[in-house]
Amino acid sequence: MDPKVTAKDCLHLANDIIVDRNLLIPRLTSLKDITYEFFVMIFEDIFGSDFADFSSIVPKSKSREIQLMAKLLAFVSKDLFAVELDHIRAEDIIDHKVLPIHDFLEIIATFVKYLPKEFKENNSFGSKPQTKAIEMIGSPKMSTEDLLRSLDRHRSQTRLSADSTSSSQSTSSESKESFLRPKRSLRQTKPSFDCNTSNRKQDSRQQSKAIQTDIETQVIPKSIIWPKSTKSIGLQKGMDSPKESSFDEYKRLKCENFATLLGHRLHETLRLKELTDSIEYKIKRYYGDVTTRTPQKPVIRSATKPKSARKTWFRTKRSPQMKRNTQLKCKTPVKQSFRTSSLDELIKAFPEIPRNTIKSLQNQEKHQKKVIEGLNKDIAVNEQKVKTRLSAAIETQHKRSQLIRNEIKHLEALAETKGSKMQKIKENAEKRDERIERSRMHTMMNRFQNDLNAKYKRLQAIEERIVLKEFEEKEKRRKDYINDFRHRIQEKHSLEMEKQKQMFDAFETLYQNKYEELNQSLTEEEKRLKSEISSQSHYLRSLKREFKERLM
Repeated sequence: MDPKVTAKDCLHLANDIIVDRNLLIPRLTSLKDITYEFFVMIFEDIFGSDFADFSSIVPKSKSREIQLMAKLLAFVSKDLFAVELDHIRAEDIIDHKVLPIHDFLEIIATFVKYLPKEFKENNSFGSKPQTKAIEMIGSPKMSTEDLLRSLDRHRSQTRLSADSTSSSQSTSSESKESFLRPKRSLRQTKPSFDCNTSNRKQDSRQQSKAIQTDIETQVIPKSIIWPKSTKSIGLQKGMDSPKESSFDEYKRLKCENFATLLGHRLHETLRLKELTDSIEYKIKRYYGDVTTRTPQKPVIRSATKPKSARKTWFRTKRSPQMKRNTQLKCKTPVKQSFRTSSLDELIKAFPEIPRNTIKSLQNQEKHQKKVIEGLNKDIAVNEQKVKTRLSAAIETQHKRSQLIRNEIKHLEALAETKGSKMQKIKENAEKRDERIERSRMHTMMNRFQNDLNAKYKRLQAIEERIVLKEFEEKEKRRKDYINDFRHRIQEKHSLEMEKQKQMFDAFETLYQNKYEELNQSLTEEEKRLKSEISSQSHYLRSLKREFKERLM
């Protein structure tokens, strides 16, 4: 959290909103007074019947209050202001955290500050508008750009009418005390924030005029009527208001302030552009060029490698039965390796494999190809989603920068129209008062500029962290999914290889057993034949011997 933002700043903003809208609420003294009912009363006072649904519901628990606050933030961000308020969470506001409450109150304060005169008098958007521009502003579904244009039109009219009266003002030092923030003499007890505000609305409108007249008569003298356009310079309430002699200097400083704001927003868009370029480079590096559909080499090695080109390893030893059939069925020599480059070569090399195993291997190969094609399609869809979201973020950033440019142009036009009148005021003022007011304004604007720069740096860092965190989470989920899929394929492949290995080991043992049995039978037959031959030769010798003896 920014150390410059404290609870006193939040209470200061909330009390300023109460004073600007003339709400019948006592001054807030602690952050616990800023609740869901407080924000509902503010928006109901501004927009009227549009917030009747919110005021009619009374939260009975903390969880219910968080739900209603989240609903209120969504309605305000989408339908009213058309501004993203993702960094402001309902849980933080209900838990009375300083930073989100300060940001939300600052948005409301700037909106109330730029309201035209008609809305400040009527006290709500829903009360009988007087012009077409007021009707346009009253519609809650307007865009932010149209709302700013309509507000600028009324603001320029009120400032021109106020400048016509500011030329006859005096610059006495006794009137400085009258510009301090008025203290309202209202009851100091904390209200119960009753949400049935049908009668309270009428009473607040009737009493606001009387209270406003009491404040004006007690604090501000009638001889001095200060221009209302000084509120738009960014002065903090409770401090001395600027004198009319150096009003053009204030406008120039405000233009410089908005120029620095534009510079920060442009710097933010450039940082976002660099981030998108780095993301696209990583996507092209890991998944190939999405526009031309030409995958890089890592994609071919990892995901799109054809499964049919996978080599299969077998044992090199053959049985005697296979040796007899090699000359008829296979042209390769007997001592060749059983490694093959595809399933067809395996079938040709081993015609003894059954048809069922061949069909199962072919079906497995087709299934693996289908799975790889589905994975490639999912990768392409995820890449397209990432690109669309990045383009949407860049478009919103361009719209914000365009709104700031329009505001700068409007301020420059106001500065040009009021240059001549402010020059007369500057010449009639005393030199000593000019130096005092100029130094005071410089310090005040430097403080305001530093606070504004710190706030936008904080918002920029939050937005960058959110974008990087979302991208890292998506990248991690995608990598985990791909790694899990690869592990599953590897496990299936290892199981299939083990099954094939077991099958061929069984074939090998079977043929070895047959070979041993045949070899044993041959040896036995050989011994039997040898014994028969020896017996027959012995018998022939005996016959020859007897024949010779008889001849002799």
